[in-house]
Order: sequence, then C-alpha cells, then structure tokens
Amino acid sequence: MNREGKRVSASETTKIDVQEHGADRQTSDRRLFMQLSAFGGCLDAKPLQRALESSRLEAALYQDVNDPRGVALVSMSEDPTFFVAGLRDLLNAEPFAGLSHKPELTMFGRTYASGFETDLEDWLLRRPRRAALNPAWPWGIWYPLRRTGSFSKLTAQEQGAIIREHSVLGRAYGDADLAHDVRLACHGLDVNDNDFVIGLVGRQLHPLPSRAGHAKDHADVAVSADARPLLRGQGTLAEPVRGLNEEDSMAQATLPPWIQALQQRDPEFVSSYMAQRERILRDGAIPAKYKILMTMIVDALLSHPDGVANIAGRARAAGASDAEIQEAVEVAYLFGGTPALVTAMNAFRA
Repeated sequence: MNREGKRVSASETTKIDVQEHGADRQTSDRRLFMQLSAFGGCLDAKPLQRALESSRLEAALYQDVNDPRGVALVSMSEDPTFFVAGLRDLLNAEPFAGLSHKPELTMFGRTYASGFETDLEDWLLRRPRRAALNPAWPWGIWYPLRRTGSFSKLTAQEQGAIIREHSVLGRAYGDADLAHDVRLACHGLDVNDNDFVIGLVGRQLHPLPSRAGHAKDHADVAVSADARPLLRGQGTLAEPVRGLNEEDSMAQATLPPWIQALQQRDPEFVSSYMAQRERILRDGAIPAKYKILMTMIVDALLSHPDGVANIAGRARAAGASDAEIQEAVEVAYLFGGTPALVTAMNAFRA
C-alpha cells in the first residue's frame, strides 16, 4: 500500500525518498549526526578540555551533576565516518583513554525535519550547533524517547496536533530563553530501540526538567513512560572548528579571549551578555548571517584582525558563503580604505 492507501502492483516502480522535506517544497540530503558519550573516573576535566581544543573537533564537554567523577562529550559531524575515525582516535588516546566508558548512557542520532521548517538547512545543520555549542547555555539534560504503539494508531491529524503542540511549547520556552532543544531521530541507530534523542540546554538548570516534564504529558501516546533524563551537567565549551568539508563548514568560532577571561571573573555577567547577543544576532527581519557580517565589517574598520577571523567563522556557521564574506570585505574597504582591507582579509586566514 502506498501513502494514499492504494495498492501498489508488482509492475510499478517503487521510488524511495530519503530526503528531508521542509515548507515550500524545500528538500535536503544533508543532516547533522550527534553523539553523547559518558565517562566516569575523571578527577580533573581540564586535561580533557585541552585535548578537545587541540583536536579542534566540534564538541561540548559536560560535567555530570549526578556523578562527581562523571563527564560527557557531545560531538557532532555531517559525516558519520567521523564517529569511527576522528572521534575514535581522540577517545582512544589520553586523557580520554584513562576514563571508564559508560556505554549504557551513549546516545546517537541525526537531525530530521517534520515538513514545516521554513529554513530547512538552518534547522538541520546550524540550529543544533547553535544550541549545543552556545556558552551562554551551559546546562544540559539529554535523554531518549520512544513512541508507544498507541501513537501509531492515531490518525495523521491527531498525530499532527500532538507534534504541533510540542512545537509551540518548545518555541515558548525558547522565546523566554528558558530552554532550547536539540531534536534527533535515532530509530535504527539506538541499541535500546528508542526513536528520538532530546537535548535541552539553557542558562539555568531548573527550567530544563520542567520542559522535559511537559514532553511527558503525552506519554500515553507519544513517548514511552520510562523515558527519563540520563545526564545533567554544566558544560564547558570546547573550541569548535570547521567540519570535514571546509567549503561547507557550519562550525562556530571559538570565544574571543576577552570573553573567556571575563567568564572566569564574572560568569553571571557573561551569561547575561551572551544571551543578549544571541537574541540580537539571531535570525529576524535581517537574517543572522548578515548581522554577523555587519559586526565583521566593524571589527575590520577598528583594526581587530583576530576579531575578523573569529566573526568570519561565526558567519560561515550561520550560512554565509565565501562570496558573501568577500563582498563584506569590500564594503569594509569602501569605508576604511587599505588598512581596513588588510584587516578584513583575515576573514580568509587559514
């Protein structure tokens, strides 16, 4: 039977569609794979942090609230080979090799679309990175979900109503800067046969269990009753870098040194500042990538080469192409002359 309920004859050609579909007939073959790996026996997380920064992988390191020696690593890549190559090499070398792995807490999934996304590429590739790697949202809860059999018995309209209700609720938490989610599909990938992996991140811990609790309100039809948060931690951001495909990199640049220094002295102020920056620079009437390019031009005019390089990385993460960055470089030259041009070319610094 096909999707319309009509019987398919043996002579008909079956067309398999594995693309992701968004609103207005958007399609994409790209998706982001993410994995949470948990470890015990960590007496000091600083060597792990240094190893991650040296590796230049896209990852966030968490400390487990429920285990005084527990840590977890959330890593991501568009290429699933990364998890059995680059990531495996990192985890099998010191200092990670000396830790005790907790395979029962491993979660692995991929981003997916529900068909209503207005910016499909942003939803699949950039939004999860913004959530998982944002230093303004250091707290996280990650847990698996499984749909019950009763959910599949609902009509498409009833299923859609439940999904829309959860989407509206998620947006409300996000707009209030209480909780931001990462949603991954893991059916066929999870050893416990779960359907989804959910990551909730935010500035503070207490709103996150509340958001998770709302997700369980439909446990009788939407998720299994045994779904529960497996890890709560305050994350420290490893330096994310460009992905395996340099031209299509979605990585974010590392925090400027002045913010890192300030975070050590007044983390509450930095959290407030980063939240405000995130609100101002996110997509709105002006797309985020253009707002970020504006800030890059300002840094070029003020002769901040490192700032230009860092901001160019953020612009790429927001979807800016090298052609768009080049035009921003030329705008800087128009108003700042050759000195601004020289500084702006740090946007392409290796």
